[in-house]
Amino acid sequence: MTPVNIKIENVDSLRELQNLVSKENIIVCNDVTNSYCTFEIDNNCRFGVAYCNYGIGLSYQADVSRGLVYLMAGDMLICIDYINKQVAFAEKMGSVIYELLADSKNNFVVVFCELDVYVYSGTDLKWKLGFGEILETCEIRNDEYLYIVSESNESFLLSIKDGSIKTPPTEGSH
Repeated sequence: MTPVNIKIENVDSLRELQNLVSKENIIVCNDVTNSYCTFEIDNNCRFGVAYCNYGIGLSYQADVSRGLVYLMAGDMLICIDYINKQVAFAEKMGSVIYELLADSKNNFVVVFCELDVYVYSGTDLKWKLGFGEILETCEIRNDEYLYIVSESNESFLLSIKDGSIKTPPTEGSH
C-alpha cells in the first residue's frame, strides 16, 4: 500500500480559511479559536480546521488500510474518511491532546491526553481511562501494551486491546 500524502497549511484567520475551503468542509472545534489551517489528503480531499491551540501543534496518524486520518487539534480528535471525503467523527476529549500513537499494524490509535487515554480501532472507541493527575509519558510496547507514567512518577501498564491493568513494570524495565 502506498502511504497517504498529507499537507497542512496554516492560515491567519477564519475569514481566510473560509475563502480557501468550502463552508461544509470547515470544522470549527471550539467556541474560541486562535489557530486555522487547511488539511489536504492526497490532493483531492480538503478540509479547514479552526481550533484552540494550547501550545501543541497539529499532529495526525493515517490508517491507510481503512482510509482514515486521525487529526489532533487542541482538545479535539477529528477522524476523516478520505475515501468518502467526509468527517467520520469529531469528538472533544476530556483534556488537551498531547500526542497520537499507533501500533505497527495500525490496529489501534492511542489518543494520549493531559489527563486521559483513549484507544480507537477504526472509527470505534475501544476504551478510555481517566487519571487523577497529569500524564507525562505514554508509549506503545510490543504492540500489546501502553506504558504510562504520571506526573507523580507512578507507572501503569495497560493492555492496548481492552485497557486492563497488567502487572506494573519493575524498576529499570522502562
